[in-house]
Amino acid sequence: MYIPEELIPGIDKLSGPLLINRNADGIFKAGRVLRGNEFVTNMPTLIESLRLVGLYIVDSEGNRL
Repeated sequence: MYIPEELIPGIDKLSGPLLINRNADGIFKAGRVLRGNEFVTNMPTLIESLRLVGLYIVDSEGNRL
């Protein structure tokens, strides 16, 4: 996939997972390289993973999510 240099400056010198945003036509719109301590998931998966190890996310009132 061709990613224009102006959308992610320095992309040719970077390595690692890349988060890509594109429109419905498949045209690349934006993106960035994730840092070593960053990842992408969704809330249900994150909540379930934390629950399995005995940790919980709570809302502003202290209720478990």
